[in-house]
Amino acid sequence: MRRVGVMLWRQIKKVRLAYFKTFWNILDIVVILIAVCCVIFSIYRTSEVNDKLDSLLSKPDDYSDFNSLAYWQITFNSAIAIMVFICWVKVSIKGYKGAVLNASRLQALGLDTVEHRRL
Repeated sequence: MRRVGVMLWRQIKKVRLAYFKTFWNILDIVVILIAVCCVIFSIYRTSEVNDKLDSLLSKPDDYSDFNSLAYWQITFNSAIAIMVFICWVKVSIKGYKGAVLNASRLQALGLDTVEHRRL
């Protein structure tokens, strides 16, 4: 993911604001931002659930309300669902071939950058 982000950033630097003229490029940025948010949120959710679970299980005689734990999981699932939906829309409308060509274009841009650095 980091490699794609770096290649995308280099492409944005190269073409500047012209990159944001197409809807599909904006959709790529949105998917990457949601993915980064999901990774950060997953780390936060895991630590939050562990803390709350420890406090709930430390009182075995009291009623343990797991609604707060379920809230974080539902929120995380919703963010992942939005990201998957956006990717599905992109692939189904633009077509699998277009998505593969776009990925190949990004990889070629990255290889050109690597070869240019070696020289």
